Amino acid sequence: MNTTTGQATVADEQTKKYLTLLEMSKAIASHRDLSGLFHDLACRLQGSLSISHLGVMLYDSRRKHHRFHLWKTVRTD
Repeated sequence: MNTTTGQATVADEQTKKYLTLLEMSKAIASHRDLSGLFHDLACRLQGSLSISHLGVMLYDSRRKHHRFHLWKTVRTD
């Protein structure tokens, strides 16, 4: 592998990471309920990663505690 091809591969991987983060941001901004958000995040992440569970920790500043939410995906492969 020459350095140009190697650099292009690294750039492509970085681009994929940033596009995945952008997709996550879009999902977070477009949902107001946790169930819909988790479902959307899990679906979007399955396109980029091999996942079977999605866990999200939310901090409630009013109550001063964390809540953990788990979404289990259904694998079809």
